[in-house]
Amino acid sequence: MKASLYFFAPFMICLVAVAAVTFLISVSVPASKPTPFENRKRLALASQEKNPTMSFCQRCGLTWADVEPHDTYYHTENYNYPPSTQESDQPKISSCTYGIFPLCEYCWSELTPEERLPYYRRVWELWHKYDPIKNDEEQWRQIEKAVLEGK
Repeated sequence: MKASLYFFAPFMICLVAVAAVTFLISVSVPASKPTPFENRKRLALASQEKNPTMSFCQRCGLTWADVEPHDTYYHTENYNYPPSTQESDQPKISSCTYGIFPLCEYCWSELTPEERLPYYRRVWELWHKYDPIKNDEEQWRQIEKAVLEGK
C-alpha cells in the first residue's frame, strides 16, 4: 500500500497543480466584451426574421430597417435630355447618378477600401444573376474606382 502511494503521489501533485493554474487563469482573465460588430451579428437573425423581404448589410446581416446603409455613388452620366427645342449653343444637361449599398454605415467605417471591395463585388454579381443586362464590366470598373477612392 505504501509503495502505491509513493507511485501515485507525483501524479496527484501534478494534477492539483494543473487544476490550480487553470483556476487562477480563469479567475484572473476577464471575459472579453463583444465588439460592436459581434453585437450586430447577434442581432442580425432577429432583424431578418422581423423584416423577411428587406435586404441587409452583406457583412453584419442587419436589415435596412434597423441600420443605415452606406450609399456609394459610382457613376454619373451627362446627356442632352430632354432634347432642346430652342436654338441655343448650350445643350440641356441632366445627370444620372447610380448607387450601390452593400454595407451599413457601421461596417463601412470599420473596413478599409480594399476590405470593402468583395462585398460590393458580391452585390454586383447578384445584379447580374437576376438581370444579365446589368453585367457590364465598365459598370464594375466604376464601382471599384468609387470604392477604392473611399466613397
